[in-house]
Amino acid sequence: FLMAVVMTLHYVKNLKLPYAASWWAFIFPLGAYVAACHSISGIFHIELINYIGFALYWLLFSLWFITSMKTLIKTLSHIIGGSK
Repeated sequence: FLMAVVMTLHYVKNLKLPYAASWWAFIFPLGAYVAACHSISGIFHIELINYIGFALYWLLFSLWFITSMKTLIKTLSHIIGGSK
């Protein structure tokens, strides 16, 4: 998991990863993982899992916000500038 995060951040920072609608594919699994962390924490009463889920919630929110803004910008550029 850590390796995937580091590699993704490297490509986004250094290679200017272009936006694509497939970015939304990162959002759904992370959302499911966050929900599962909170459910498992409640069932087994393990507070550490709840904290991990809470941290991942903020990562999810950040990725969702960035992807939403990129989607909006791309959509508006097609509407205003025409199809490219």
